[in-house]
Amino acid sequence: TKKAHLAAIVQFSWVGVPSVYYGEEIGMVGGEDPDNRRGMRWDLVADTNPTLQLYKKLISARRSCKALQSGTPSILFTNDSSQTIAFARTTKDDAAVTVINRSNATQEVAIDFSKTELKPLVGREVIDVLSGKKHFFRATRHKFALSGKQGIILATSKDSHYPGRRSTMLVHRFAPGFQSAFGLGHARSIN
Repeated sequence: TKKAHLAAIVQFSWVGVPSVYYGEEIGMVGGEDPDNRRGMRWDLVADTNPTLQLYKKLISARRSCKALQSGTPSILFTNDSSQTIAFARTTKDDAAVTVINRSNATQEVAIDFSKTELKPLVGREVIDVLSGKKHFFRATRHKFALSGKQGIILATSKDSHYPGRRSTMLVHRFAPGFQSAFGLGHARSIN
């Protein structure tokens, strides 16, 4: 589960449009075809499901942060022996930094914010969109201690979108005609 969470963090913060196979957002598992996915487990759609809570935060962050949507990618740090990586997505006025610790042990990662692509973060409030922890980078170098199998996404804190802004299923929000055409009486809110 922790590795799947790290994969989702990378998927939502790296280049490309995230594609989620149904049930992935609630932690459903599958096997070889035809057992690749059973019927939807609605019992897992609950506020107590950590996988669903993670996906809500990732979706909210992606929708709210221009750097996560269309920013230019750059690798900031990699270390195979400590199983850590840090990368950024940047636009002219915005930046987001993702740091991943794939190892089982706590690892420290130092990021140099004086790099050209990260200058939009210096002197601004930045928030880890997954934990809600706020940072203010006055200095250009900052160290992060990540526990085993942990990831963070640092993005500028512009408004109340972080973490967990209310989201509604795509069917309900963008295509109300789709509901009646396919016999859907209503769409469920996923917040």
